Amino acid sequence: MLLYSFLCLANYSFCQFNFRSQNIDLQSNINPHKDSVLNYAVAYSGCWGWSQEKKNKEYAIVCSVNGTYFVDVTNPKQPKVCDYVKSKYYSMWREAKTYKNYCYIVSEAANGLQIIDLSYLPDSVKIVNNNNLNYLYTSHTIWIDGNKLYCSSLRLNSNYNSGVGLGVFSLTNPEQPVFLRGTKTDLTYVSPHDSFSRHDTIFASSNGIQVIFYDSLQNKFLPLGSYSGYPQQGYSHSSSLTQNGKYLVFCDEVPSGLPINIVDVSNFENIQPCSTFIPCEYTTPHNPYVLGNNIAIVSCYEDGVYIYDISNPYKVSEVGFFDTYPQEGCYEGFYNGSYNGNWGAYPYLPSKTLLALDRTNGLFCLDATNAYSSKANTETPSQQTYTECAIVYTIPASEYVVITAKKQNNGVISLSSIDGKFLFKQNFNENITEKINTSLLQTGTYILSVRGDECSFIKKILITHFD
Repeated sequence: MLLYSFLCLANYSFCQFNFRSQNIDLQSNINPHKDSVLNYAVAYSGCWGWSQEKKNKEYAIVCSVNGTYFVDVTNPKQPKVCDYVKSKYYSMWREAKTYKNYCYIVSEAANGLQIIDLSYLPDSVKIVNNNNLNYLYTSHTIWIDGNKLYCSSLRLNSNYNSGVGLGVFSLTNPEQPVFLRGTKTDLTYVSPHDSFSRHDTIFASSNGIQVIFYDSLQNKFLPLGSYSGYPQQGYSHSSSLTQNGKYLVFCDEVPSGLPINIVDVSNFENIQPCSTFIPCEYTTPHNPYVLGNNIAIVSCYEDGVYIYDISNPYKVSEVGFFDTYPQEGCYEGFYNGSYNGNWGAYPYLPSKTLLALDRTNGLFCLDATNAYSSKANTETPSQQTYTECAIVYTIPASEYVVITAKKQNNGVISLSSIDGKFLFKQNFNENITEKINTSLLQTGTYILSVRGDECSFIKKILITHFD
């Protein structure tokens, strides 16, 4: 175990920290929050990253109580604050995500939606929309999937009853998002604290995990499955999916000290537990991030950031950690039950620099090469291409669907109705071509899926019969 001694000047007072770590090396630590005369014990929240391919630059997006910092981390040993966008409203819960060259920022305060154009970096950023309440009033967290912006715990205006649960916006015009739908219109019980979406299949965190699908053709949310009633269930905070779409890692935040969960989501109608694990008895996991199929990075409040080998989801092993909050926690021998410490991380930069944001101690640039070294599958989303499991032909879909799927272990082709009822299911291990008769099915939207050990995908099929 390494021990980094670090002298810092933060919030007008000196502090001496000893950062304990295993297989993760400290590159730098900065604490840029200086926009208020108040001495905040908690200054930061959401953390994200962005890469600027044309200029070969990388940036950390650091959310603070009064605004957002944009930090050049191209050289992780010498991070540099490029610009700062102040919010009109104080908030201890601010989150940011990126789409193309735009950054979207929300909070649970009356923040509205801030839209920032990042293309002018490293010189500066351009504010496209600053605290404009025309788009939304508050949102706890956001996720971007393709050209859609998903907002959890969304309120559209100052009326408390304007909450729509999980709301989806179109980013067809990135500078002018268009609200499309809220889950409360279709699924009154789905009002998530956070959500993770891939190809419009959404894992919503609240009372366990709710799996739903946003059907853009019908502009409607559809239920696919759920997972709750598991041992030590708390209030689920957030989740992340393996690249093959088979396993979901999620964290329960409330009450404190609950374990991290991995579940098999290859069948949404029958989600199965794989394993639970936790760094220390009283650790509170907060946000998980999955790289490929083998690595999970988890922010753990008072105990910093942890890296796990999940290549065998039934036998998870810890391969690295960095304690960003030495004020208290596992190695300090005491907890106060607070939600201080490491809020979030970002492991998806092309350089693989690991960003970790501590609520008090600021931004850490970390080198996790040694922790990753035992696993090769740690590609970033921008470097990965989704495996094409199958080719689907509808000739036309009113009569039949032809699907050609590639060889893989434990493969399953299925066609189901929007309420989850299986209408066709075929197991396969070799290359296969199936012709599914749809002539007797009612007009509507159906879910066609291919799942297996190597890859999986879901496709919406619209069946229309003409007289």
